[in-house]
Amino acid sequence: VGLASGCQLTALIPGLDDLKLGDAHLVWDPKSGSLYRIFAAEQRVAKVTLSGDEEWSFGGPGQLSQNFSYARNLAPAPDGSLYVVDCGNDRIVRLRPDGTLDRLIGAPGSGDGEIRSPQAVAVDADGVLWVADTHNHRVQSFDPDGVAIGSFGSLGDAGQAGTFNAPRGLALDPDGNLHVVDGGNARIQVFDPSGDLVRAYGSFGEDDGQHFFPRTVAVAPTGTAFVSDPAAGVVQVYDNAGTPLIRFDSLEFDGHLASPLDVGFTDAGLLYVRIHAYDLGDAPEGEEV
Repeated sequence: VGLASGCQLTALIPGLDDLKLGDAHLVWDPKSGSLYRIFAAEQRVAKVTLSGDEEWSFGGPGQLSQNFSYARNLAPAPDGSLYVVDCGNDRIVRLRPDGTLDRLIGAPGSGDGEIRSPQAVAVDADGVLWVADTHNHRVQSFDPDGVAIGSFGSLGDAGQAGTFNAPRGLALDPDGNLHVVDGGNARIQVFDPSGDLVRAYGSFGEDDGQHFFPRTVAVAPTGTAFVSDPAAGVVQVYDNAGTPLIRFDSLEFDGHLASPLDVGFTDAGLLYVRIHAYDLGDAPEGEEV
């Protein structure tokens, strides 16, 4: 498991030296091996090499087509293009493989094709874009041209199957099903490509298979799911039927307590966990070190 924080990335992946991240974080494309870096303060995205050199960069703070307002996450498409979650501008930005702007998807609102504070995207083998439309409490789908083609979900509590309370993370499994992190309901719901509910796993609590406010999910080729829960400070692991297997807690990084933010896979099949590290002895609780 490679641990990435706001400070650095441990070199557990062959060819990757310690890379100082600062306010940035890394996202791998496990299929192509491409590595992308999201710069929070600079509001830009770059494709980088394992040594940290930039191949291209796009963005900057603002609301124009070339800008981002809180670039939250990203996902590559089968054709090499890249979808970037532009959370503060309520849209998804599609970039060509060379890092130039292709199109903008979505607009602020609650209608078809409109988005409010998106948090995550995923792209399936057919090029369909899935968007966690967080503050509309639903998941939307768009074709490769950016046209809205469907949605499912509405605001609801943990007792209501198929509803959401602030969906935050998305991941596709080997069967093409979409795992949706239903953050406010402390569960993950799994849907088929038609938007029909397949199963759900996780619940609220402190035991194995329970969460406080899960954030992201990554699914291995075996179907094993890894769920980050920063509020609980754990990564929960489930088999492909949703049965809890193990939990990683009491995480540390360089002698500091750590909270897991995001999870994903590298092209080598390694799980990586982006963490937020704290020094509770020398700094106020919650201060990043």
